[in-house]
Amino acid sequence: MKRTIFLVVIGLLEIGCTLRTKDPQTAKNETTIKKADTTQLSTISNESEFNEHDVNPGPIDTSSYIFDVVDQMPQFPGGDQKLFESISKQLKYPVSAQDFDIQGKVICRIIISKTGKVKKPEVLRSLDRACDKEALRVLKTLPRFTPGKLKGKVVNVWYTIPVTFKLE
Repeated sequence: MKRTIFLVVIGLLEIGCTLRTKDPQTAKNETTIKKADTTQLSTISNESEFNEHDVNPGPIDTSSYIFDVVDQMPQFPGGDQKLFESISKQLKYPVSAQDFDIQGKVICRIIISKTGKVKKPEVLRSLDRACDKEALRVLKTLPRFTPGKLKGKVVNVWYTIPVTFKLE
């Protein structure tokens, strides 16, 4: 009887030891597999993202795009100096801004279309509501620019202009 109990206990110990040693190994193998799968998946997704950018889509219809950087930026007739002179001549300092001694720059951007026309003026950095409105009004009155070009084609271009309000 002692011998049977002894064998049963040894058998249970062996089973317990086997289960304990197998569980960590199984867990390690599963973790390794999961890590390998994750690596494989991320590698696959990175490759697919790379391939999307690597593929040449062919000619792009540039009629609806507005570019930030082009080969030849739009030019105001007479250059930047004439642009700032034109803005300063047309600019009327708002009375409310004068009363509170508000000075500074309103940073605006406009679209110079393929035809050179100024479109969609907007304020990027505000100074004062009245100054912002005046800056947009002046930008809407600017004459046509020489349009920007990209790879020899005329394109729409974002153009950033600072409008300075300074009391004298």
